[in-house]
Amino acid sequence: LPNTFDYTPIKYIQVNGTFSDHVNDAEAEMVLSIIENNINRLPNGEYPTVGIATFNIAQRNYIKSKILERQKFSRFEEFNTKIQELEENGMFIKNLENIQGDERDVIFISTLFGPESPGSKVKQWFGPINNKGGQRRLNVLFTRARHNLHLYTSLSSNDIQSEGAPEGRQIFKAYIEYAKTGKLEIGDTNSGREPPNDFQLFIGEGIKKMGYEIVHEVGVSGFFIDIGVKHKSFPDGFLLGVECDGRAYHSSKSARDRDILRQEILEGLGWNIYRIWSTDWFKDPNKELKKLDNYIKRIIKLKN
Repeated sequence: LPNTFDYTPIKYIQVNGTFSDHVNDAEAEMVLSIIENNINRLPNGEYPTVGIATFNIAQRNYIKSKILERQKFSRFEEFNTKIQELEENGMFIKNLENIQGDERDVIFISTLFGPESPGSKVKQWFGPINNKGGQRRLNVLFTRARHNLHLYTSLSSNDIQSEGAPEGRQIFKAYIEYAKTGKLEIGDTNSGREPPNDFQLFIGEGIKKMGYEIVHEVGVSGFFIDIGVKHKSFPDGFLLGVECDGRAYHSSKSARDRDILRQEILEGLGWNIYRIWSTDWFKDPNKELKKLDNYIKRIIKLKN
C-alpha cells in the first residue's frame, strides 16, 4: 500500500571503513559528520531527539572520545553547541547490549564490522548477534527510531555468510539488504527445491553459460519463481526472475488470469519477470537466450 509520507525513513549509507582494534574509525567520523551537517531544527525550534547505537562498547566509547576531543578546538564550536543541546534533549550513545527501552526521533547505527584492511575478506565475527538470542537484540535495535534511522555500514549483504548461520546473522544480512534496496523481501533461496523439469534445467544452464548466476525455485511470499538471476554488478539481490513455463499458453482463460495476477503480485514485490515459452524455446533455444541476454543487459544498464 502507498505510504502516507514522502520521505524514506531508513537511510542506507555505505562507508569504506575497516574494522581494526575493535573500532571502525570511518563510521565514527561519518556519524559525527552527519550529525553536524544534517541534523536541523524542527519547526518548533528544537532539534529532534537523537540516539547513536553501535555494535560493541569499544565503538561506543570511541565515538564519545571523538566528541570530547572536538570540545578542545574552537573550530568545532558550532558542532559542540549542537551536541550540548542534543544532550540536554536526551541524546544517548549506547552499544547493542544497552539500548533496550530507549526511543529517539532519529537513530544513527554504526554496524562497525567490515574488512580488516581494504579489499580483505570479512571475518564472520559479529559480536552478540552471532550468539543465541542475537536476533532479539537486533529486533530491539532496529525499532528504536520514531521517525528516521540512519544505517552506516562498511559491509555489503554479500559479505555476510548466512547459510547455516545463527538467526541473528541471517537477520543482519537481510536488514542490510533491505536498507539498501528498499525491498522488504526479494526471495528465499534456502528452499532447496530442484528444477521440476528438463525444460527449466536447460534454460538455467544456458543462463549460466552467458555469465550469470542463477538460483532455481526462489520462494517469494508463497510463490516460487522458476529461476532467479544474479550478476556481480548487482550484488545485493536478484536482477530478475525467469519463468520457464508453457502451461498458461495452452491453459484455460481462468488459469491465464491466475498467471497474470501472480505476475502482478511478484512485480509489486519489486521483481522484473521475464517469460520464456516452451514452444519458442524448442524452436530456437539460442535465439531465446540471446533475447534474454539483451533484456538482462538493459536492466543492468538502468541500475548502473
